[in-house]
Amino acid sequence: GPPCLSIAILRWHRDTKEPVLFGGKVNLEQFPKMQQGGLRQFLKMISRAVVKNAKPEVRHMVEVKEYGRYRCFYYLRTSGIAAVMVTQSSYKVRVAFSVINDMLDRFEQTYPNPAVWRHCVKDMGVKCPFANDVFARAQTPARYDKLSEAQEKFNSVKVQMHKTLESCLERGESLE
Repeated sequence: GPPCLSIAILRWHRDTKEPVLFGGKVNLEQFPKMQQGGLRQFLKMISRAVVKNAKPEVRHMVEVKEYGRYRCFYYLRTSGIAAVMVTQSSYKVRVAFSVINDMLDRFEQTYPNPAVWRHCVKDMGVKCPFANDVFARAQTPARYDKLSEAQEKFNSVKVQMHKTLESCLERGESLE
């Protein structure tokens, strides 16, 4: 299945019973149709639960063993805006927090004035038009991780060099 199952943006100021879910994206196509509704509810529930207990400005990660082996990454800024990401257990920690930072930065760029969202108490009451793009990019972790991206480029150059060397040797060219 896809490396990233879900991303979500929530607001949490402890002024509501639960964190308010502003938006996000979920991909459950690898699960049987019968499970998707329950899993969608589970992802919402876990997103609210982790944010509700998050210490602000601390990177958090928990293992999720329901429905398989997954990781839940989350971060709550002091402004009260949080991002949650549920991924395959092999997803790199560094990359997950790059995605989360991107989500939070894009939210703050979209709404530079916190008064726009600070008192919203209705789920989906604030739009997150960037969520689809962030989610799509998160499916290819190297797009968020400069180290992985550099490694991939290096590997492709290495493969190209080997092919060039092999073709030289096949033609009987001397390497001197």
